[in-house]
Amino acid sequence: LEGIPDRVEPGDVLPITVLALDALGRALPDRAVVVESTDPSIVEVTSSGTLRAVREGSIRVVARAEGVEATRSLVVSPVPVVAVEIAALEPPVLKGARRRLRALAKDERGRELVGRSIVWASSDPDIVEVSRTGEIRVHGAGRATVLATCEGGSVGLDFDIPDGPE
Repeated sequence: LEGIPDRVEPGDVLPITVLALDALGRALPDRAVVVESTDPSIVEVTSSGTLRAVREGSIRVVARAEGVEATRSLVVSPVPVVAVEIAALEPPVLKGARRRLRALAKDERGRELVGRSIVWASSDPDIVEVSRTGEIRVHGAGRATVLATCEGGSVGLDFDIPDGPE
């Protein structure tokens, strides 16, 4: 089994090379080799000779020919978060306002990573309070930053709340 790294990410497609060898290590190109994944819900083996990582987990790729077996372990790791974005907020944001913020975790290609937990925090909850679900409540005038963090990425959204009526 060649072309199989130790770790991949969901969505990766890998071409593999499988070749039966004799006892001296010589290629036997005319021999049928069957390749399988121990868990196709994690990694599928396609009919065209590729592996497709479906979801996170660990599997073994097994190749069999004439009663002889070779295996290779493979771990499908989560795609790392490299950036977090907060969706635009319609202005103005004044005292008494309540809004729900939406944060997006992104991978290195800018794709949204669904299902990742966002942790919310405010630099000054007396001015802008934020719940664990991203809902803000503006309590008073001043400056505050709401921070959205997910794994290795974070982003801050600055608020400059003017004095004035609610």
